[in-house]
Amino acid sequence: MPRELKNAKITHVSYVDRAANKKKFFLMKAKKSQPVFQKEVSVLTKAEDAHRLVYGVVYEPNTPDAHQDFMSAKEIERAAHGFMKDARHIDKQHDFQHGVGEVVESYIAPADFEVGGELIRKGSWVLVTKASQEIWDQIQKGHITG
Repeated sequence: MPRELKNAKITHVSYVDRAANKKKFFLMKAKKSQPVFQKEVSVLTKAEDAHRLVYGVVYEPNTPDAHQDFMSAKEIERAAHGFMKDARHIDKQHDFQHGVGEVVESYIAPADFEVGGELIRKGSWVLVTKASQEIWDQIQKGHITG
């Protein structure tokens, strides 16, 4: 049975092999390419590209995750703002060892919108990170997808 999460204090957001929210990156941007919107992660440019930007949905409102937990749009916004104010740590596989990426953009979707056939729902927390070279390489190989 789904459980509603309240007053979540997010200190780390993780690059993972499979996201609990069942979402994959919806955009990857590298130095020499135009943004390509897509559901599946794929190699867009050479590994030496400097941008290494990864766009993804951290949490979608009222949608149970792999653990059957969910949050309202109001709670997601509160958690996202707290993360940006107090933490901004990016780790890998929830190991709490930050430093494998940097937050470069964070927003709450103001309305439903579609990116390459993928619906981003109003109230979703969208995060853009710059991955370390090690993480970028793992993303390009398909080992990290969310």
